[in-house]
Amino acid sequence: MEGFERFVGKVCILGLGYQMGGPKFQHTLQAGTMGPPVDINLEDSYACVNAYRSRFPCIKDQWAAFHDLIKVLWGGGVPVEYGPITFTKGRVWLPNGMYLRYPGVHRRMVEKDGWERMSWFYNGNNKLYGGLLVENIV
Repeated sequence: MEGFERFVGKVCILGLGYQMGGPKFQHTLQAGTMGPPVDINLEDSYACVNAYRSRFPCIKDQWAAFHDLIKVLWGGGVPVEYGPITFTKGRVWLPNGMYLRYPGVHRRMVEKDGWERMSWFYNGNNKLYGGLLVENIV
């Protein structure tokens, strides 16, 4: 059982740190994407997600901060510096002078599980959110 718990913990750290949700976490474990397949029900998957987010609230805060910075990628106003990183329209400039491109940033209404909400996208249909920005920058 110890190896099982260690493996699930590894997947938590590698996946949940970038805003992976319950269904994706469940699928990742069941598919064996990061190791041996582990069968987990959705309720336990959400319990892992919630435990991770409670244990690491600063990571959750970082997702929110980067989600707010998507507006800079969209709007093209004044560049915004966040630590050693600079956000401009469609680009995230890294400390080494290279940049990540996010062309065509836009918002649109998305329906999921009976709920509608505005979500960010870039380059057509690629979803954009705080955890993804953190992952790409890292």
